[in-house]
Amino acid sequence: MLEFIYNIVLMPLILICESVFLVSCNLIKKYFVSFNDYTFIGILIVSLTINILSLPLYVAAENLQVEERNKQKQMNKVISHINNTFKGDERFLVLNSYYKLEGYNPILQLRLAIPLFLQIPFFSAAYSFFTNSNLFNGVPLHFLPIINDLSKPDMMLNARGITINILPIFMTVINLVSACIYTSGLNYRNRIQPILLAVVFLLLLYNSPSALVIYWTFNNLFSLIKIVALKLKERSYKTQLSTIVLNNNYSKLPIFNKGLAIISLFTIFLILGVFIPSNVISSSPGEFVISTPYNILKFTIYVFFGYFLWGLLYVNMLPVKLNKVLGALFFAVCIYFILNHFAFLNKNGTLTESLVYSSGFKRYTVRDIYFDIIFILISLFVFILSIKYNNLALKISLILALSVLMVSLSNIFNIMIFTKDYGNDHTFENNINNNYGKIKLSSADSGGKNVIVIMLDRSSGIYFDYVMGCKPELINTFNGFKFYPNTVSCSDITLIGSQPLFGGYDYLPQNSNKRKDVLLVDKHNEALSIMPYNFSKSGYNCTVANLPYENYGIKSRTPLFSNIKNVSQIDLIRDVRSNSFDNDKTLNAYNINKKFIFFSIMKIAPIATKGIIYSNLIFSIDQARLTHSLNNYYAFDNLIKNIKIVNDNSFNFFMYDNELTHNDNLVVLPSEIVSVDYDNVKNLKGEIFNGNIFHFSSEVAAYLQVGKFIDYLKFNNVYDNTRIIIVSDHGLNKDLGEKLNEQYIFKSCNRNVSYYNPTLLFKDFESHGELQICNDFMVNADVPFMAMHGLVKEPINPYINSRIHSRDGNLKAIDIFEGDKGYNPSAYINDTSFDGYICSCQTNNIFNSNCWFIKSEDNNE
Repeated sequence: MLEFIYNIVLMPLILICESVFLVSCNLIKKYFVSFNDYTFIGILIVSLTINILSLPLYVAAENLQVEERNKQKQMNKVISHINNTFKGDERFLVLNSYYKLEGYNPILQLRLAIPLFLQIPFFSAAYSFFTNSNLFNGVPLHFLPIINDLSKPDMMLNARGITINILPIFMTVINLVSACIYTSGLNYRNRIQPILLAVVFLLLLYNSPSALVIYWTFNNLFSLIKIVALKLKERSYKTQLSTIVLNNNYSKLPIFNKGLAIISLFTIFLILGVFIPSNVISSSPGEFVISTPYNILKFTIYVFFGYFLWGLLYVNMLPVKLNKVLGALFFAVCIYFILNHFAFLNKNGTLTESLVYSSGFKRYTVRDIYFDIIFILISLFVFILSIKYNNLALKISLILALSVLMVSLSNIFNIMIFTKDYGNDHTFENNINNNYGKIKLSSADSGGKNVIVIMLDRSSGIYFDYVMGCKPELINTFNGFKFYPNTVSCSDITLIGSQPLFGGYDYLPQNSNKRKDVLLVDKHNEALSIMPYNFSKSGYNCTVANLPYENYGIKSRTPLFSNIKNVSQIDLIRDVRSNSFDNDKTLNAYNINKKFIFFSIMKIAPIATKGIIYSNLIFSIDQARLTHSLNNYYAFDNLIKNIKIVNDNSFNFFMYDNELTHNDNLVVLPSEIVSVDYDNVKNLKGEIFNGNIFHFSSEVAAYLQVGKFIDYLKFNNVYDNTRIIIVSDHGLNKDLGEKLNEQYIFKSCNRNVSYYNPTLLFKDFESHGELQICNDFMVNADVPFMAMHGLVKEPINPYINSRIHSRDGNLKAIDIFEGDKGYNPSAYINDTSFDGYICSCQTNNIFNSNCWFIKSEDNNE
């Protein structure tokens, strides 16, 4: 019961405090780089926001107080006479008769305490946020250096070992000044209450964190300003305001006059608290292993039901004349939320279990902005019509509420079916398959051979040289390898760049687009299966792990390798999630639940704010991107644990996609993971690094883990009989704002060569010697041929009956595509070709700007 009350009353206010603080601090840091005390300003903005949100309630509550005091003052003479004249039961009966005559109930005296009752939840929420959050740990105030930790009491004075906290005293002074001004002209009984309240807050907050005291000091300061402003107005105006703002007849109004507001608020609650979360969870319930679907839904329902109740409080405390306006406003907002959500439903692609888009947050186009403006205008038109046609709007609102409820129940039913299949206890952690020992590799002594292809998503070939300069011990680890820096990819996004990597030259867009009768999703699946198909046909045991965009994420499609023999699939990330490096699963579950609240809000928010909500409240909250990086980091450890070394003369193929290098971490990976002096990073030539250090930390971490894997193969006598290819689908895309090698910018299209420069490393059987650098022109589409050459007799693409080959000498240029619909594979479900051609690269030297051009009719092949 306490959890229920906490989540519906306090949690909505706590999340407002947290979201406003994070957004304001991050925006200040972004646009005012030289300003140090953004935390202090963030606290100020939180206080201002809470005061603005609560102002209508406090105005209504204070006017109730005025009404109650005026009524008591009016009745005081008669009540005094009754008290002096009558005694005992007779006095009680006469007072009751007088109250009935005046239409007054003694319980209305509680109206005097309403402002105090309102302060309790707002104060409790602030107390919970400022005392339980780690956002203030060790954070100093630069303009007041004596306060060096906002998570602790200020201890500004120290006299002979006795510390005195000044901030609570300063807060109390402001509080007492406000109380004196507010109660001027009132009797002793009414004046003593706010003074006692100020003393109570002094005792409560004296040893509290400085951040909380600063917040409450701002609250008192805003309250003082409000009181002074009211006192400066004429008494007649205040009386008039009381009559207008608070009409006690509101409680006698028929319920249907508030019906539209209530039903619209309820529909908004269903959309945010039930429909959107259940829609995400039902698409893949097994992803949410830390916080089960039921816990997530319970949390979102509690919190948004709390917002619903707070909305009802506003509806009931604001003036009666505003009922129709409020109802029309909530109904228009509801219409806007629905239009906005469905118009941009799958704009950003595949979500991870941390509600982070795997391909990053896509920037909205001018066309999207126009649509959003149209939706706003439609909602404004609905608002105007709803005021006039209130009953019609009420009926439509009821239909919308029922429709959203039915879809939500359908989603919940699908989740129930899934969890039932996993067992009656609904505990996902206990149902994850243990994959240990699933990857077979033959030892060198057995006479068998192994082929390993590892894709490092977004790993940049330009960075490899700097990683080796930063970690020279890795140079020996990569003995026998050949590095190809002069390598190009056909795109800077995984959706396009990964197809040639797995499928060869047939899947370059310039070739693949010629097959107009085959869907892109089918061609993508074909590309993923080319190497497993050929190796399996040649008697290899094949294992694949975490391949990108299989079936474009469509769950109803046939599993990709169901028709190919000797191919097994494993998930190296899932084991990391179930055996998390962070043992505080309660905290992780709470963070996932909390992110669902912000995710729901983001899905219905205006275009201009979606990116702000994502980057500041979903992407960065509790270092979500860092968590994703660490999951992929430890997946390499799972890879080693999954290996089973055999001596049975078998032939084995393993293909794996790891996303560690995909991340441009908001924070550098922990020093215990990657220890780098980022101020002195140089490549093997001694050139100073001036690129993105956040991404570089992921590159270093990835190669440290790959190096650990290689050392494991060497130690277990599996290295010499293993062919290894380490490759990426593309280089650093433009979202990183890459500066490294900015001299290599294509004048024709304003793109940096680093976008299309993937990593390519190759080690053949029995290959030894120092790491070599080969400047031959390469394409990541060479990988299938390199992997199968000499091992698979006449490797083919069975889907078009063509041979897998190295680059055709007649191919003079590689066309570069960006994708006209962004990163999201679901946007291409019904398409058969990629648009978004940018430019072309001659098959010569990717670092020569003269090799880059845009095709025209004259040079188009």
